[in-house]
Amino acid sequence: MIRACLISFMTLCLLLQSCQQTEELTAVISGADAAYERGRYKEALGAYDALVAEGYGSKKLYTNAGLSAYESEQYAEAILYFEKARKWGRNNKVINSAIENCQKKLDHRWTDLKGFFLLNWGLAIRDMWRSTIWAVLSILFAFAASMSYYFLHTERESKLPRSAPFVMSFLCMVSLIFGAWRAKYEFRPNEGVITEASQELYAAPESIAKTIRKIPPGTKVKTRDQLGEWRLIILPNLEEGWVKEEVIRFI
Repeated sequence: MIRACLISFMTLCLLLQSCQQTEELTAVISGADAAYERGRYKEALGAYDALVAEGYGSKKLYTNAGLSAYESEQYAEAILYFEKARKWGRNNKVINSAIENCQKKLDHRWTDLKGFFLLNWGLAIRDMWRSTIWAVLSILFAFAASMSYYFLHTERESKLPRSAPFVMSFLCMVSLIFGAWRAKYEFRPNEGVITEASQELYAAPESIAKTIRKIPPGTKVKTRDQLGEWRLIILPNLEEGWVKEEVIRFI
């Protein structure tokens, strides 16, 4: 009896603490949004930076942080936040346009080399939904496959086509594949943005190595390998080289 009361008391305390933390978080987000709406962009950006540092994120938060950075003339940081917002899925035309405007302000544009068209189609399909939506779709298709198989084998006059279980199973597998691909993209980041000016790309993972080029701020990069504090990166024009990990802000 005493043990049950103690467990109940501890559970109640945890719930109250969670509610308090939620209220505090809501107040911080509301304060940041209010500062943004009133045009106090540097104040809003500071609040959004603090929220991101605490591990919070959403498409709205990243978009507002990007707009606040843009209005504060911190264009490289704006690109970082817009890229984070773009990771949240669909309807990214406005975000893509915002990134282009930032690049114009920084007076540099990379010529992205387009990949194979089938890969581009696959990426477009992958980014239609987040991994959680793909997971739900795979469960629904698996359920539909099992139910269609059941009805076909229990009801003699079923109107379902004989191919229904196979089609549902195929769609389930496709959803699983795209969901796993999307989850890897979301939770194992290998992309980042160089936000500091005058960063150098080295031919080897050491400061005395040959300098390949200067990297403009706001450049989006992909990482391929790591050696200590150094990262092997790929630029948008497919040039490769090494930079210190500390200069990359991961998306």
